[in-house]
Amino acid sequence: MKNRAAYRAGLRTSPCRPATLNTVAATVAAILYGAGASAQAAAAPAGDVIEEVIVTGLRHSIETSIATKRKSESIVESVSAEDIGKLPDVSIAESLARLPGLAAQRVNGRAQVISIRGMAPRYASTLLNGREMVSTGDNRSIEYDQFPSELINQANVYKTPDSTLVGQGLSGTVDMHTVRPLDFHKRTFSFNARGENNSNGQLNADTSASGERLSASYIDQFAGGTIGLALGYAYLNTPNQERHYKSWWWADTSQWGGPTCANANPCNGGTDPGKPISAIALQGLEAGAASTKQIRNGLMAVVEFKPNDHIHSTVDLYYSKFNQVENRRTLMSDFSSADSGWGGAYYVNPMTSVIDGNTILTSGDLKGIHPTDLSTLNKRQDDIKAAGWNLEAGLGKWTGVFDLSYSKAHREEQNAELQAGSVDNLNTPLGVNFDNLRIVVGPGRTTLTPSIDYSNPTLNRLGDPGGWHRDGRSEFPTVDDQLKSARVGFKRDLDGFFSHFETGANYSERSKDYSRTEVYYFLNNNRTPASVSSDLLFRPTSLQFGGIPGNLMAFDFFGVLAKYYTPCTSATTCPPGYQNVPQDLAKNWSDRIWSVDEKVSTAYAKVNFRKEHGSVTTHGNLGLQVVHANQQATGFYWDDLNKANVPLVGGKSYTDILPSLNLVLDLPKDSYVRVGVAKEMARPNMEDMRAGLSVSVGDQSSHYNWSASGGNPGLEPWRSDSFDVSFEKYFGKRSYFAVATFYKHLKNFVYSQSVPFDPTGFIDPRPPTVPPAPPLVPANCNPSGCYKTVLANGHDGLVAGQEYTVVLNFGLFTQSLDGYGLEMNASDTRSNLHEGNDLNVPLDGLSGQVINITGFYEKHGWSARISNRHRSKFTTTVRGTFGANVPSAILAESIVDLQLGYAFESGRLHGLSVLFQVNNLRDAPYETQVGNSTNYAAPNPAMLFPERFTTYGREYLFGINYKIN
Repeated sequence: MKNRAAYRAGLRTSPCRPATLNTVAATVAAILYGAGASAQAAAAPAGDVIEEVIVTGLRHSIETSIATKRKSESIVESVSAEDIGKLPDVSIAESLARLPGLAAQRVNGRAQVISIRGMAPRYASTLLNGREMVSTGDNRSIEYDQFPSELINQANVYKTPDSTLVGQGLSGTVDMHTVRPLDFHKRTFSFNARGENNSNGQLNADTSASGERLSASYIDQFAGGTIGLALGYAYLNTPNQERHYKSWWWADTSQWGGPTCANANPCNGGTDPGKPISAIALQGLEAGAASTKQIRNGLMAVVEFKPNDHIHSTVDLYYSKFNQVENRRTLMSDFSSADSGWGGAYYVNPMTSVIDGNTILTSGDLKGIHPTDLSTLNKRQDDIKAAGWNLEAGLGKWTGVFDLSYSKAHREEQNAELQAGSVDNLNTPLGVNFDNLRIVVGPGRTTLTPSIDYSNPTLNRLGDPGGWHRDGRSEFPTVDDQLKSARVGFKRDLDGFFSHFETGANYSERSKDYSRTEVYYFLNNNRTPASVSSDLLFRPTSLQFGGIPGNLMAFDFFGVLAKYYTPCTSATTCPPGYQNVPQDLAKNWSDRIWSVDEKVSTAYAKVNFRKEHGSVTTHGNLGLQVVHANQQATGFYWDDLNKANVPLVGGKSYTDILPSLNLVLDLPKDSYVRVGVAKEMARPNMEDMRAGLSVSVGDQSSHYNWSASGGNPGLEPWRSDSFDVSFEKYFGKRSYFAVATFYKHLKNFVYSQSVPFDPTGFIDPRPPTVPPAPPLVPANCNPSGCYKTVLANGHDGLVAGQEYTVVLNFGLFTQSLDGYGLEMNASDTRSNLHEGNDLNVPLDGLSGQVINITGFYEKHGWSARISNRHRSKFTTTVRGTFGANVPSAILAESIVDLQLGYAFESGRLHGLSVLFQVNNLRDAPYETQVGNSTNYAAPNPAMLFPERFTTYGREYLFGINYKIN
């Protein structure tokens, strides 16, 4: 038998309503039953010679994935490589996102993290070759763009637990696998090369709009097929060209009690009409263009040794290095008006519209604002290393399993920015106008005409036009994540009702360290504004795509930084009046420096059973995991009296007993019913487990009281009682229909709460007074006690839903349609959980509907496919300004991909194939929304306003694949 690697190209769809999809699924299922009966009636009579047909490409990928799903005791989705090193996706994330119930979240235009069954990535777990993986992010969630799709042979998603898998998640577990060389019986070599271009073009002069992808794989066997070797390399140099717009926030500032700039009460002595009273207005915006150069090198090696049926040893090595450099130029401005007391902006000829019952300011000429031309440069390098050794040895009727693994992730980052704008020689902001302002309250971008040319360095000078009390800054986040694990187990085949038994134990130690330091930059000569010299200028960056005439100044970032700025790192390098900046930046506000260490012991046992009852066979497994975790965290709080960071420590230990049952009924006519019942858990976010706190003392009714906010090292996991049922009907090797339902009762939910706080041991931060302030002890808390705001375990709730899948080979109906096919799936998920007690903020990451569809043709060397993946609106936590975690409502999106190819099946070019691909064919925007900051008085407080509208362009790829075996 000839084994081939496979990859699933997938599943995507248009935004259908679930009720419509139910009708379609039922219709297709009925057709499939009829097609299956027709196929059986037309089967070849006994004695006929049937020629063996070797299926390759997408159809082989579908066959392999279906076979994995069909044979599994758990409810599993699978994606397999089409051939060695031949995958259509930039990373494994795009392929996973096409599976039933899975959805990707785009970050900077790339599918980066995965949600399973409508739940945020933090509820899932990711394994590599059956071992838990570290991450370069702040938490446990894997950033899948670190894993080149060319180096992953298969990924299985477990929706119900398998007790022999260590490190499982609550919503599901993704287990990625590299190739096994002894599955092949001959030497195989493959090479892939693709050129890439972005339709947005070269938005910034210092980053190209084109790139390339290269990969190579080599597989061989030695010593009579007892030793196998697999090597893989993947190189990616891809551009990201982003057109960015963001509305900052919306409010009716007249409700805050300040003077109102209206016709009846004009500002500036009656010369400025200001803003109409009781109108909700946009309070700021930004528009810009970002260009990113992304270079990723991935390496994979597998050595397999199997001298006989009793010994099987495998060594896996994996390495990924991902470098990213982003250049971003952005025009931004606060719109704070004189009536807010925060700024001096005012409107001339303001116009309002009533939308959903709210009066919204939608147009006018905005005067007296202080825009900032912000040039930012983000440099990030991620390194992931993983090594594992697995040994299986026959011990009589038993087989012993021994596994050692080690993985490490390291991230270094610099987020730097320099400011320019309209300033005088003393670095005082000068007023600028945004005329012809047209404010969007739906999809799209607000348009305007600036009153100065921001590409002219004599008008747009380096300085501090926004009054930020600095001329530039840099943040330096670093992450180190390390995981060591050892496992010992035994398994044995049995006779009778119980057919197989496994037991064992795993011990792991994981440590994650996070640090974020910061430095301010000030212009030389006591913050004297400067015009950038011509030798450091690039072609200006256009904002005309956003309806803003003119361009932004673009320059050599590090060249300008070295020539015009001094970092403020000590009293001698800081300008007068800013000598306290280094001390202020050294303060640890609970989230700048922290570490978390975990020691997790897992004991497991599983017994498989099988029983035939006439035409029905019952089989499955009973499993048990006992997980004991001991977590310790460190952090700091700032002692403002002694101007020092004070270390804090904390921890927690707990044990979870996790039973599971997977039951399968093999019914006649290739039908299956699967039932899963289990207790599941997911350990909390590591960032949330930090020990650091921000501590302060306030005065309530002349009574001093303590308060704090920060991390919680005593967090326990999310836990769930889960129930799953699935019905599957198969038609040959490449067609099936499935419907599934699931119910998860989540317990011990984690959300922000005010919990008791004991300030004993913390240093009184108040400066000495005359007479001295009373001493602060716990008794000095307010009458209801001292509290801190942290994430803590609390109430429970449910997550439930249905999933529908149809994979259809049209050759079932007639031979003339052989080669045509359809893959379609949809999920409908609901939950009564909310983030905290805010009923307006749904469960993080919950998408009610996820729909994917792929139509394809593959025959006689030709191949074509078009895919659409749709995800409904969801709210999730994103990294916001200054690295803070903020909620964001991300609107529904549909991503369409197209792929055309031809493979030479004979002749001198046999093994060569060509490919043309368009990703994000419709250039789907990334859109988010925010609420009204003063909605307590609005006629329609539930109205949402536009926030981000970002487009990333289409990616065009043309390439070749060549394989020798």
